[in-house]
Amino acid sequence: MRNSRKPPQVRDFRCEVCGEKVQATKSPSRKTSAGHIKHMWCIKCKEETPHVQISRNK
Repeated sequence: MRNSRKPPQVRDFRCEVCGEKVQATKSPSRKTSAGHIKHMWCIKCKEETPHVQISRNK
């Protein structure tokens, strides 16, 4: 039996506070484009900051 689930997509984000670049996975069914804002933990700022999506998908 084949697994019909698609693997998650890796997308690139940049912290709007310090500029640190990070990657996050998303489900392929979630359609977002470059410029999308996601609030995530920044490893450099040590707090939750807005991150802007800089890539469509990989």
